Amino acid sequence: MKCLGISHWRQPAATRIHSTKIAKPADRSADDVSTAAGRAGRANQFRATRRRDPHTNTDSRDQHEAFLKRCIIMNVIAVSLVSLVLAIACVLVHYEAFKMVASSARSAEVGGFPSRGRLLIVIFGALAAHTVEITFYGFVFWCLHSYGLLGEIVGKISDGWIDFLYFSITNYTTLGVGDIRAEGPMRLIASSEALTGLVLLSWTASFTYLSMENFWKRR
Repeated sequence: MKCLGISHWRQPAATRIHSTKIAKPADRSADDVSTAAGRAGRANQFRATRRRDPHTNTDSRDQHEAFLKRCIIMNVIAVSLVSLVLAIACVLVHYEAFKMVASSARSAEVGGFPSRGRLLIVIFGALAAHTVEITFYGFVFWCLHSYGLLGEIVGKISDGWIDFLYFSITNYTTLGVGDIRAEGPMRLIASSEALTGLVLLSWTASFTYLSMENFWKRR
């Protein structure tokens, strides 16, 4: 009887423990489940934010800095190529213009033109060459500004063609008024125009001097 009593007394306890273990997960309230889900969602959102934010994640920040460096290198390469192409085009125009001027001056000499007339051919030929070269740069500035490439032209402008031509003249002649200026990588193109203009203006001065000396000796 004692054994039966003990076994009879332990049976309900085991049953209660077993039923408690089975029923415990089911007794969770809906609020607890929603709270746990909310915490998990906020944790996932925080981890996603850390992955997206370059200021809180080292890898993302490094990738962002590498991307900026690549952009800077590409901009430098682009403006260097544009400056080189413009400089080559201007030098070729200047060379061909002086070649035509020299040929015209010789023809005028054969035709009996006075030295004053031959010198005017040289002067106006040089001015025409410089005008074409300035127009090249002005057109490039207008295109880059209009399409938002490699910077912009800021200052007292009305987005008209005359403003970009004026800006090109001030750069080409190294006048540098400052009421209109370039911003961004385009500044390198403006600087290269000043250097190109200085060289070509010096070329014109030397060619004009030699032409004057040659014409006046034969007068």
